[in-house]
Amino acid sequence: MTKTALISGASTGIGYQLSSDLIKEGYQVFGSVRKKEDAERLKKELGSNFRPLLFDVTDYDAVDQAAETLEKEIPDGLDLLVNNAGLAVGGPLLHVTLEEIEYQFKVNVFGLMKVTQAFAPLLGARAAFYRALCGFQICSRRPIRDT
Repeated sequence: MTKTALISGASTGIGYQLSSDLIKEGYQVFGSVRKKEDAERLKKELGSNFRPLLFDVTDYDAVDQAAETLEKEIPDGLDLLVNNAGLAVGGPLLHVTLEEIEYQFKVNVFGLMKVTQAFAPLLGARAAFYRALCGFQICSRRPIRDT
């Protein structure tokens, strides 16, 4: 049985290299990209074991749609979720706007949370309780205990 992985931010850098490496290890990789041109380029470069998913992690409806699509395509679920999409706003605080920092948080924190919440059920997690490795932190949600 082929193992499956979802990698956000697969168009360049670490996401691209990880996609390539996992495909060489026999994975079917689903990679998120924001542009159709990147989707076409990656299909050509990475081959038939790469399937692009068009969504921006800040577009929560698109993330949900991608999760629904993937659930239909791979009913047995995912084996691996890599939250790789992210960006860094640099510069002295006197020259960085609050809007730039807010956007960085929307991508790196809230986008990561949304992708994890949308795709965690495909890893076998359920809303009542799940843990997922999210970059450098563990994200978890525990059920409220009845007393």
